[in-house]
Amino acid sequence: MMQFQKNSIIPLLVFVGFTQSTLATDEDFELFLKQEHSEFAQFQQQHIEEFGEFVTAWQQAETQYKKQIGQKWDKALLPSKKVWVSYSDDLNTRTSIDYDTGKVKIEFKKINSNLSPTIEAKNVLKKIANQSTQQALSNDPVYQSAEQTLVKKRIETSNKVVKQTFALENEGVKLLSPVLVQQAIAEKAPVVTYGAQATSVTFALPKQSLPQKAKPFLKEVSKQARRWHVSPSLLLAIIHTESSFNPMARSPIPAFGLMQIVPTTAGKDVSALMHGKPMLYSPEYLYQSSNNIEAGSAYLHILDQRYFKAVRNATSRKYLCIAAYNTGIGNVAKTLTGTNSLNRAAIAANLMSPQQLHQKLLRNLPAEETRNYLRKVLKRSDDYEQQIKGI
Repeated sequence: MMQFQKNSIIPLLVFVGFTQSTLATDEDFELFLKQEHSEFAQFQQQHIEEFGEFVTAWQQAETQYKKQIGQKWDKALLPSKKVWVSYSDDLNTRTSIDYDTGKVKIEFKKINSNLSPTIEAKNVLKKIANQSTQQALSNDPVYQSAEQTLVKKRIETSNKVVKQTFALENEGVKLLSPVLVQQAIAEKAPVVTYGAQATSVTFALPKQSLPQKAKPFLKEVSKQARRWHVSPSLLLAIIHTESSFNPMARSPIPAFGLMQIVPTTAGKDVSALMHGKPMLYSPEYLYQSSNNIEAGSAYLHILDQRYFKAVRNATSRKYLCIAAYNTGIGNVAKTLTGTNSLNRAAIAANLMSPQQLHQKLLRNLPAEETRNYLRKVLKRSDDYEQQIKGI
C-alpha cells in the first residue's frame, strides 16, 4: 500500500477541497500551483542555506583550532577517518588513536607532574578508555566552536529539529575497549621516544580479528540490514573501509561517524526518506553509532532502490552502489556514459554482464581512491560473509 509522507498530507487535502469547490476556475488552479511551487522552492532554498552555514561554521572552527595547535606543535593534527586526535586543555598533551593499526600514541610537550612519561601516559590511556563518544564530542573544541557560531547567528537549523525529535541514546560506546586497554598496559611495555620537541609513548593494542572489531556493532548492523534489505557483510565492509570501526571518525568534507555520513548529501536524502523532509543531522546525532549505521544503511537502500533501481541485475547494482557511496552517483553515471543521466547509466549497465560492469568501473572510474575503495569493500564483504554467520 502506498504511504504518503507526512509533509505531503496538507497539500493533498487542500487540493481535494480546492477541486471540489464550485468557485474554482482554471485561473485559480494555476495560481494555486504557482503558490505551491513557490513555497516548495522557498523550503528548498532555506535548507540549502542551512547546510551551507553548517559547513562554513565547521570548517572555520577547524581552521581556527589548527592555528591554536600550530602555536605549540610543528604539525597541527586533527581527527580523521581512522585516527582520533585529542589535546589537553593547555595543548601540551596530544593523544592519537589509530584504529587501523591498533596503535595509541601519547605525546607530551611537557609533563605537569613528577611522574615518568610511561606512568603519565598510562594514566591518560586509562582515562580515554572510560570516555564515551558523546563525552569526547562534548569536549571537542571544533564542535564547541561550530555550535557557538551557529547559535550566535541565531540560525534555526534543521540540526535543532533533529535533536528535539530524536532522543539521543546513552549507548555506552567507548573510544577504546577498557579490556583492550588493560591488556595493552599489562602485556607489553610501550615504546618511549625522547625527541627534541616532545616525548612520545606508544602503546600497541592487542590484535583483533575482523569479527572482534565488528562485535560492538553487530546487533545494530543486523537490525538495519533486515530493515533496509542490505547485506550485513556489505555494511560491515563499508564501516571497515570508511572508518576501521572508529566511532569518532571525521573527514574534512565534513563527514561523521562509522559510515562517514555527510550531513549535506547522504544525510539530506536519508532524513527526507525517514522523516518526510530534509534535516541537517548534527555531529552529535551521527556520532551515536546506532544512528550512524541506520543512516548509512538507509542511504545504501536509496542508492539501490532509487538511483540505480532501473539496473536489473542485483550484483551490478551492488557494484554501482559501492562506487557511488564513495564518489557520488554523478561520477558513477559519468563513468558509464559520460553524462550525469541515471537513465543512460542504467541502460549501459543493463547491456553489460556484472563482470563486464565490474571491470569497466575498475578501469574507468576517474579516481584511484574509488577504484581501490571498490576493491577493498568487495574483498572485505566476502571476508565478513565467511566469518560472520547468522547475523
